[in-house]
Amino acid sequence: MAADKGLRKIQFSFTEKTIGVLKKLKTNTGASSFAEVLRNAIAFYYFVVFSMIKGATIQFLTPEGEIKELILPLILNAKKRED
Repeated sequence: MAADKGLRKIQFSFTEKTIGVLKKLKTNTGASSFAEVLRNAIAFYYFVVFSMIKGATIQFLTPEGEIKELILPLILNAKKRED
């Protein structure tokens, strides 16, 4: 039973487009379930949000070798609320 493991079941409704994105992520990452995809996405988002709130920048290297910075306005707003 889920409650025995400290888990709580939450139900979501998604558009067909979002379901397609979840399927693609599941296939391309080798995740065993949609729940695993969502857990990984939440963990990544948590890392990004709280790293940026602390002042970090998130950068990535394009296939062409360019360094780009990830800019997420909602996170910038979260940082302003934390100050």
